[in-house]
Amino acid sequence: MLIKDRGYLLHLRQYRETSAIISVFSAEHGVIAGVLKGVSASNRSGQQLRGALQPANELDVLWLNRSGLKTIRQVQPFRPQSQQIAATRNYLCISYLNELTLKLLAEDQPHAFLFELYEQVLKGLLVSQVLTDFERLLRIYESALLIELGEMPDFTEDCDGNAVVIDKMYSLIAGQGLRVCHDVPTTETALTGHQALALCESFNAREWQTPDIAQLAKQVCRYLIDHALYGKTLKSRQLYREMIVNKDPL
Repeated sequence: MLIKDRGYLLHLRQYRETSAIISVFSAEHGVIAGVLKGVSASNRSGQQLRGALQPANELDVLWLNRSGLKTIRQVQPFRPQSQQIAATRNYLCISYLNELTLKLLAEDQPHAFLFELYEQVLKGLLVSQVLTDFERLLRIYESALLIELGEMPDFTEDCDGNAVVIDKMYSLIAGQGLRVCHDVPTTETALTGHQALALCESFNAREWQTPDIAQLAKQVCRYLIDHALYGKTLKSRQLYREMIVNKDPL
């Protein structure tokens, strides 16, 4: 059975001489991966197809439905004009967005809400110029992705189900949640009850109250994402640090 859906390219790698394996985040079917023929750079049609297969371009994708690696029958731009990525920082942040999606979401599982949010964040990353805008957009997507995966803890309760107390100290443990610290905490995931409640409010509002809370949200998301990756590395994160000297939002 043939299925048609719109989506965005997450990854492409060459497969044999004239084909490629592409991964797409689709609106109704989640992440799908398949073999696409005719992407050789040696002919005009292949060059045009490769031109459409760019990050941030919305695509119409037609594929033969089966489990595992699919056969992609057709890929066309959803809109006639390609999206232009403004600068290196924009490109690297979009690469990070795509790599997160590809490595953390299982294939063939629909994520309608997350796809809608992905589109909103992608459009924001295309035009952002200020570091705080990049950080806000990425935290919004990271937190939603962690919630979708069941990796985001409840910042209003500790591991034992007790309400978080403002003046107590807690340690965040991935896969468990907040645990009360009876000794002086030494981990980077230690936070006060006040910080935990501020994080909860900020994640819900998608706005960070202070620069300190924004920095804490970054640390928490990075810690939880690293746990969810089970040892897999994010190449886009490393590439960003190598290419951009200034403070990074990843």
